[in-house]
Amino acid sequence: MQKLISEINKSQLILSHQFGFRHKHATIEQTHRITNKITFAIETKTARHLFIDVSQAFDKVWHDRLLYKIFCTLPTKFHAVLKSYIYRFFYVKQQEALIKIYKISSGILQRSPWSHTILVIYSRSINYGYHYCHLR
Repeated sequence: MQKLISEINKSQLILSHQFGFRHKHATIEQTHRITNKITFAIETKTARHLFIDVSQAFDKVWHDRLLYKIFCTLPTKFHAVLKSYIYRFFYVKQQEALIKIYKISSGILQRSPWSHTILVIYSRSINYGYHYCHLR
């Protein structure tokens, strides 16, 4: 976990205005920053803001998109580790017979030391879209 955090900080993957789930970045500071920006925009009549409800954010993480972002931004060694952490499966049984196994394609576990870091990586805007990123 510490190596992942070190690599994320070194590559400046997390933007300076990302406050949630970061060491020495209290969310109240982000609230003050946003309030100041809104006040300035209203005073200068340039208000153009969008507010997004991030309720159930952990449940909405699309695995393929997350792994693409990890692949494009972090060293290759983290891709396999995080892939094994992210992917989960469930199965359907009828009596004692296994009927089918399904891959869960979205959502990340919330009670893990990695959860918040993964959510920050996922929510970080990357200009790659779903296009080409530098293949290694």
